[in-house]
Amino acid sequence: MPFRYTKQLKTYTGSFEEIRLDFTPEEPVTEDERIPGMATYTYELANLHVYLEGTDAAEKTPSAYMTLLLGQLLSGLADLLASQTIAVQWMSDPWQMDLRGDAAHNRLFITLHVPDTHRVVMRDVSVPLDQFGRELIRICQRWSKYLDTTYHDEVIDFKLGKHYHGFERSIKEAQQVLQTASTI
Repeated sequence: MPFRYTKQLKTYTGSFEEIRLDFTPEEPVTEDERIPGMATYTYELANLHVYLEGTDAAEKTPSAYMTLLLGQLLSGLADLLASQTIAVQWMSDPWQMDLRGDAAHNRLFITLHVPDTHRVVMRDVSVPLDQFGRELIRICQRWSKYLDTTYHDEVIDFKLGKHYHGFERSIKEAQQVLQTASTI
C-alpha cells in the first residue's frame, strides 16, 4: 500500500476585524537556470500568508505563482467593491480563493480551498473589505519591489518586462478604484 502524505488542515470560519497579507518567496531561479527569452519572474513561486488577527490561516497551503495570483486579485478588486464575487486560481496547484464583497457592510467573505474536495483552510471568513483592499495594494507593491530587485534585467527589458509593467499598471488602477470607493 503506497504511503500517502496529507497535511492536517485547520479550517478558519467566522468574522475577523484584522487581516494582513504577506508572502515568503521560494528560492529564486538562478541566472544559469533562466530560459533565454522567457519572463521567469511571472512564474516565481511564493507562499501567500493571510493573517487573521495575527494567525496565518493560509500556512498549510502550497506556494503559488505569486505574480499571477496577485494580478487576479488586483483585477477583481473593483468587482469586490461592487459587491460581486471572484474566484482566484493558485495556478501552480489546484487551490482556489473565492471572494465575495459586501460593500454596504464593508465586508469581504473568503473561502480558500481545493474545489471538489474537503481541503478547506478558510470557509466564509469575514474581514473588512477596505482593509483587505489596502493590504492587497501594499503586498503587491512589496512583490513588485521584490521582482525588480531579484529579476531586474528581465523587468527592465522591453519585451520580457511587459507582464511586470502590466502588473505595475494594475496596482495603480487598484489604488484609484479603492480611493474612489472610499469617497463614496
